[in-house]
Amino acid sequence: MAVITYNFVDITSPSSTHKCTYNDDYYNPPTGTEVSSENYTAMSTENGTSYSSPGDDGATVYARFAVGVSNITKLTPYAKATAGGYSGELCYFEIWNFYSSAWELIAESETVGLSVLTADKTPDATHVYVSGGYCYLIIDGSSNSYGSAVTIDYVKLDVTYTASAGSAIKTWNGLADAPVKTSNGLARASVKTKNGLA
Repeated sequence: MAVITYNFVDITSPSSTHKCTYNDDYYNPPTGTEVSSENYTAMSTENGTSYSSPGDDGATVYARFAVGVSNITKLTPYAKATAGGYSGELCYFEIWNFYSSAWELIAESETVGLSVLTADKTPDATHVYVSGGYCYLIIDGSSNSYGSAVTIDYVKLDVTYTASAGSAIKTWNGLADAPVKTSNGLARASVKTKNGLA
């Protein structure tokens, strides 16, 4: 098994890969206004620097991750977020099921202030969380009809998958690194950094 993490590190607006948008209601599939490059940076690490949606026009925040692997055995969405910021307001974290065409609850919290929302999701024939190379997540408040803002410190998607020997691993930008064979015939995957050096 191998695990790959998708988040908003190095993502800028407009983005054609990982993308975060906000809207004033609950839409399927997600649509809306894309956040700024500064907002992506605020959500890229769990460091207390947060993005807050614009209330009435941003009561619901969507995250779309471009998933570049197959043979997925488990998805672990993770968010450190809150909604509303006052007692009694529930913050919902959900994932889109392409089979049922509905949002499924990952976790919820009534904590005033940022809280961790996460759970494992296992795909099967009736629980299809990745389709067309994309996975969709949503962070919403129980009082979104009143214009509650959503605040996010960090959001990511960990994907556990079965990696066959010598198979290429796709990165977030969709580029695959070709395997390299050694003299003993065993495949060794080379790893490239951002500057192209192995």
